[in-house]
Amino acid sequence: MKVKFNIVAIIETWIEPNLINDFHIQNYDAFHITRGTRRGGGVAIYTNQKLWGSLVESKSYVVDNILECVTTELTINWLVGWLIGCLTPYKQPWSIHGDEVMTMK
Repeated sequence: MKVKFNIVAIIETWIEPNLINDFHIQNYDAFHITRGTRRGGGVAIYTNQKLWGSLVESKSYVVDNILECVTTELTINWLVGWLIGCLTPYKQPWSIHGDEVMTMK
């Protein structure tokens, strides 16, 4: 790859929990949340290993059928505490509460 990104966020990964290690990218740390109860979904953040990333479990979660969020804490230029999150609200086509989900009311 000619362009090297420090942070890559991916939604709708569809990665099953037992296959997460099969999606390793050299020189990147991977942080991933799967839906767990249904197929599809999932969010991931890949961070350059130079950024010293770690998963923030208290801010990484799945609210089934509503949203998925993975959050990492990064050290950038020796400053600890940069939080990067990948949040994906999900609106089912047949959901009667879709508007509330999308506006996060």
